[in-house]
Amino acid sequence: MKTKLLSLFMLGLALPSFGVEQDYVDRAIPTGEQENEVIALAQECGIGKVDRASIVSAVDLLPTFCEIAGVQLPASYQPDGISQVATLKGKGTARRKKPLFWKAVAPWPARKSKPDHWVSYAVVSENWKLVTNRDAKHAELDDLIADPLEKTDLKAKHPGKANQLRKMLAQWQGTLPAKSTGEVFSNLRNTEKTR
Repeated sequence: MKTKLLSLFMLGLALPSFGVEQDYVDRAIPTGEQENEVIALAQECGIGKVDRASIVSAVDLLPTFCEIAGVQLPASYQPDGISQVATLKGKGTARRKKPLFWKAVAPWPARKSKPDHWVSYAVVSENWKLVTNRDAKHAELDDLIADPLEKTDLKAKHPGKANQLRKMLAQWQGTLPAKSTGEVFSNLRNTEKTR
């Protein structure tokens, strides 16, 4: 019941920001006996509170939804993300404990038409983000809390942090396959396709 109420409460918070009509939002929020529970959840989440510090990624969705639903991930599965339920409840933290890594295909040097599209690799750890081009000869370091728009490159001011993140990124790159195997879907998904 609490999971459903939290989902409906979050839906009620999110829908107006997507331009959904208020009468639809009103119908999504429970009434009667459930109203007190929704109010309690709203108070727990912090009505009107804006979190400008927590760092959340799409890879956090699965662990977050599983925690909300009370479902354990298989012991053999190691998610890239972390549960963000505390963040949804207004108790987030500005320092991400588990690093995020990603790889993209980007030209270097950057094209004049897209001067910000040069990043091939990135790592986010705690409040820091390091981005590099394909061969890691160019890098930028940002403090995502102090500078969320990433306007100031801090690698010269914090060379130790930049080197630490470069090492983390290099270690992660060493775990990547040389090329894609093509087997990116689970057996369950492949089975469903054949039905």
